[in-house]
Amino acid sequence: MLIAFAWFAITGVGAQTGKPAVLVSAMDVSCTGQTDGRLDFTLSSGAVPVVFQWTNLSSGASGNGQFAQIGQSAALTNLLPGLYRLTFVASDGADTSVERTIKTRHRSEEICFYSRILVDSRSLARTVVAGLPCSRP
Repeated sequence: MLIAFAWFAITGVGAQTGKPAVLVSAMDVSCTGQTDGRLDFTLSSGAVPVVFQWTNLSSGASGNGQFAQIGQSAALTNLLPGLYRLTFVASDGADTSVERTIKTRHRSEEICFYSRILVDSRSLARTVVAGLPCSRP
């Protein structure tokens, strides 16, 4: 037990300090005109609690939140395309900012859902076709 305590004291585990480190990923909107962009982020280090503020620099939309512990995750969903700035401030005052862009996919990359009428010699069938490019076949 004494050895474990000494390791914690030397490495500083248990008392995080310094700039918050955050892993951030962005997911683009699925189709033009949609608001299904997403930002996911996880706090990997910093003096907790760590508060964060986000802003869409294109539209001015903003919000905030807080991480209570290392390893905690958060997600911003239903986002419009644009440049997003995320600022994280640790309880010791250290801060860090990151920027991520949510893009609108080009028309050729869009995935749309639509119905297609299939006619054969015996029946008239309505089939939902999913996962095809928006330019209809």
